Amino acid sequence: MKKILIVDDSVIIRRSIERLLEQEGAEIRMAQNGVTALQIFRDFQPGYVTMDLTMPEMDGLSCIKEIL
Repeated sequence: MKKILIVDDSVIIRRSIERLLEQEGAEIRMAQNGVTALQIFRDFQPGYVTMDLTMPEMDGLSCIKEIL
């Protein structure tokens, strides 16, 4: 099963992506900013991450650097 983390500060965007990926049978977690995304990433260990670039608290590029 695919494990995917969706990171976006817009709930509308997160839910839209979630609906698309659920059809593929993916296990999904969501975060509204980079700080929360890092916490979820460490626990969930997803194989894929969708990342918004502009978010409060920690932007997408900073989060990606931390993940890598």
